Amino acid sequence: MTRLRIAQLLAVVATLAVLGTTAVALVAWADGGHHGPGDAPGDRAGGDQPAGDQPAAAVVRDPRTGATFEVPRDRWRVRDRSVRVYYEDDAGHPVAVVRGPAVFRSGYCADRSQASSRAFAGFTQQDFRAWAGAIGHVDGRTASRIELADGTAARLLSARVTPAVSGPCGAPQVYVAMVRAGEVRVVLVADAGAPGTLPAERVEAIVASLLL
Repeated sequence: MTRLRIAQLLAVVATLAVLGTTAVALVAWADGGHHGPGDAPGDRAGGDQPAGDQPAAAVVRDPRTGATFEVPRDRWRVRDRSVRVYYEDDAGHPVAVVRGPAVFRSGYCADRSQASSRAFAGFTQQDFRAWAGAIGHVDGRTASRIELADGTAARLLSARVTPAVSGPCGAPQVYVAMVRAGEVRVVLVADAGAPGTLPAERVEAIVASLLL
């Protein structure tokens, strides 16, 4: 059995709760602290500028490879690179990690405004199996070959995962999608099957916006 704790992630889990068979999910800052979504330093979102002065999408960049992907600016917020979101096992070892993720509908749950979001996306070095397995029971998995906008061949993996326990404002499933091109991976983890969640085609379009 593994535990699930969350400081900022999906509504399907409870803060600092010991839950069924999913792994530990945490968000960490460079100072070593764990904070709620509203406390993150250096967030990049729409800001206070008029909407007409901003591009339609926010870019998430991987400084290790220079690769990028895009998320819509509407209800998405890109975290600073000092922020890590990760699942860890019972021994405290991270098993699936993203740095500087983009977060969708942060703080949407009134019962847990400082520890809720409907989705997050980012670059990762862990494979698809590590992510899907960390979240819960995989109900169905698909894989296909795609071509990125720059012509690069890539692989799209996706799965619906049932979390062990659903907390306040939770969703019955989590949808996980990953695009891999060479050693570059973009993952998006999203609540599914509840109002206000991202449709699967939107999830896949975001990870498929990867550019090397």
